[in-house]
Amino acid sequence: GVATNQLIVVGESPTNQGQATITGGSWSSAELLSVGDLGSGEVRIAGGYVSSGSAIIGSGSTGHGNVTITSGTWVNSRNLEVGRFGAGVLNVEGGLVQISGTTITGSRSGGEGTVILAGNEESRGILQTSGLSRSSIGSGKVEFNGGVLRAEQSNTSFFTGYQKGDVTIGSGGAYLDSNGYLMVIPASLEGTGALHVIGAGVVSLFNSNSYTGGTVVESGTLFISANQGAGTGAIRVERGASLIFNYTITPQNIVLLEGGSFFNRMLRNTSFAGAFNASTTLGGGTTEAGLLDGVASVSALLQADFAAASTAGNDHLRTGGVLSLSGVGILDATTGRTDTFVLQLGVAELGEGSILGWLDTESNQWVNAVLGNIGGTARFLGNKAYDPDTDFALGNYGFDTANGTVWAVLNHNSDFAVVPEPGMWGLLGLGAVALLRRRRGAYQRGVRSNPRVRVQSAGS
Repeated sequence: GVATNQLIVVGESPTNQGQATITGGSWSSAELLSVGDLGSGEVRIAGGYVSSGSAIIGSGSTGHGNVTITSGTWVNSRNLEVGRFGAGVLNVEGGLVQISGTTITGSRSGGEGTVILAGNEESRGILQTSGLSRSSIGSGKVEFNGGVLRAEQSNTSFFTGYQKGDVTIGSGGAYLDSNGYLMVIPASLEGTGALHVIGAGVVSLFNSNSYTGGTVVESGTLFISANQGAGTGAIRVERGASLIFNYTITPQNIVLLEGGSFFNRMLRNTSFAGAFNASTTLGGGTTEAGLLDGVASVSALLQADFAAASTAGNDHLRTGGVLSLSGVGILDATTGRTDTFVLQLGVAELGEGSILGWLDTESNQWVNAVLGNIGGTARFLGNKAYDPDTDFALGNYGFDTANGTVWAVLNHNSDFAVVPEPGMWGLLGLGAVALLRRRRGAYQRGVRSNPRVRVQSAGS
């Protein structure tokens, strides 16, 4: 059926208790839908289509309003106030609530508004809105427990006025859907659940957060602009998604790159130590990678990706995943020489004699990573952990069976992996070998034959 109204009030006076249930059809209010005006009002949407101009849940000082949606759609063309002067609850367990304006909780003095976004793998409630706002003279809370908050448009302050403890993530998790827009979250997120980032746009965490359930970037981009912006758990980046740390932010979370990309915007004179720490299960087992030393002399956009395999003719020798590292600042565009840094890779079962390998594009073979350096000397320092006090010299390399890692001091962007060292490379530990001429020729030939090499080496 179809019901069309100019104005709907459910629970008008203090003695009224109004109820409305929608399971199908269409119900519309051109001007206003008020639930719990001065009395008690309840609306349940379990199917069908509801539309309204403006909407208030808990309007008057004695009003108590509750709207629960489990399926169907509610479209509101202007603002939605949850708890104006009274108490209001919006409980989205399924279906879609689409608010073209702002969703306001506790908008006036004495107002108490609560938005609950719940759901599970079979059905998630979706609130699509231009933003969420809490008045300083009212009180407002947003509780996630498996539901989706979707952007109606770009907003550089998607949560406005919320205090510590107002926005919580329950065990079901919180799903932030950028919907192709920029969605900046300045509120402090707390709770035990996980944060999921979905949609084709950008979700920016602008504040320190304390949620402990971890973060999953399923699609789009997660931009972190505060230390501990992603809470205390691990960050998992799925295929096609991106994770970006802003300037001066040191990554403190374990980062799992399962086909996604990692970026770190680095200022000049920033240490490379800790600028990238990530792992992957691509390529078999677990491969861990990190930067241990060096200083960025120019501003750069560091990028890291993992792949399960490479095109190398001797790829069968490789252990674990393939790391593509780019964006380390280029100091010499002719040779591709970058700032000097220390890269470490770790695998669960490291064979003695393993080294950090570099995919030489000239021979299409995995070779010792220090052979890709521009200048310097190759020097094997043995089976030991990297020591920043003694080992930071271009061309030094080693393996550490106690910790399952290989490391090298490098100055080039490339693809890297854990590979066994051929017997001839062992001779490099007995003396210094000049590398400049061979590397420069390989770099220049690679640029001429494959323009992508120039782009990658330039840190694009």
